[in-house]
Amino acid sequence: MARAGAEKGLREEYGRGLVPWVDLDRKRGHWEGKEVAVPLVTDDRRLWCGRFDGVTPHEAVEEAFGALDADELMRPGGRVLVKVNLGGGLPGCPGSFTDPDLTRGVIRWARARGASVVVAEGDQRACRAGAELLRRRGYDELLLEEGAAFESLAEGEWARVTCDGLEIPLDVPMAMLDPNVLVIDAYAPKYHWECGVTLAAKNLYGALRWSTKGDYHRHFDRIDRVVTAAARLLRPAISIGGGAFLGSGLGPHFTVPVRIDRLVAHRDLLRGDAFWCDVLDYPWEKVDHLRAAVEGPAPGYELVPGSTPIAPEAVTRIRRHALTPGDRRRWKRLLWPQYFVPHSVQRAIYPAAEALAARLNRRWNHPKGDPL
Repeated sequence: MARAGAEKGLREEYGRGLVPWVDLDRKRGHWEGKEVAVPLVTDDRRLWCGRFDGVTPHEAVEEAFGALDADELMRPGGRVLVKVNLGGGLPGCPGSFTDPDLTRGVIRWARARGASVVVAEGDQRACRAGAELLRRRGYDELLLEEGAAFESLAEGEWARVTCDGLEIPLDVPMAMLDPNVLVIDAYAPKYHWECGVTLAAKNLYGALRWSTKGDYHRHFDRIDRVVTAAARLLRPAISIGGGAFLGSGLGPHFTVPVRIDRLVAHRDLLRGDAFWCDVLDYPWEKVDHLRAAVEGPAPGYELVPGSTPIAPEAVTRIRRHALTPGDRRRWKRLLWPQYFVPHSVQRAIYPAAEALAARLNRRWNHPKGDPL
């Protein structure tokens, strides 16, 4: 009886009507659902681009979220989940993962409003979202200093959701479908050898439950459709990206650090990605997961008055090391076979391989960029 009562409560919390883009039900010990067609693009064209230098991280986030009226998204005594990008970078390579100071600013913004806050990341195909990954990214010290919790999105309640245009279901964390949680997408904008770019929408792919995510890549074009579906299912309330550095070059791992000292915040997921496509000089229509997310051209955006655009000389330095659509096609054909390495082998060799890759990146790519 107690279990039945608990499941009834969860169904009332997560069920039909509370999460308008997923119809959920409890079956065989886990949640199952079907995507409901709800447009991903909203009418909110506002985008804030503000300074990240000369102010504290908290002040920078306060200014960014204040410009977008983010306080109206908060519930009294609510819960905030900050989805960061930790798995897709390299240690000691700023711009390749979410800037820790950006995350620090978001934590303090939430705490100032009486919210409980958790920083979250999902397992990647070759590494677990846990203590070792936090240590390699410097997030262990950040969380300790801020007294914030970390949550692995590979654990806890999850739902298997059937998605439009995708032949396989996706396992998604219920923590990001909870209507009582304010989800903030804290991403690291950069180029990506397989998808062209990885921005706010692509960061949501990292929340999917499976650690064997190489399965999504083993069909040559499936990954883009998975990313699009993940963005539709796990849509955040607000997104924020940037920081001190942006990773140019052959991302998502081998990046050239370019100092931008800017935060970019937006309530519409895809309008923010359209902004970064312009900055990176990567055509929206060549990013398959973005093109599939909306009919027609890239959605427009409008800088909020008082914004401070990224300095033109920084944009020039970013584009000096840009990945082009032609580069992406060549690198994808070359690197795609890696996804057929058994997952157990990938997980066994990944920590040592990441340490070597970080050393190579610091030796080859850091001298091409700005001083750290």
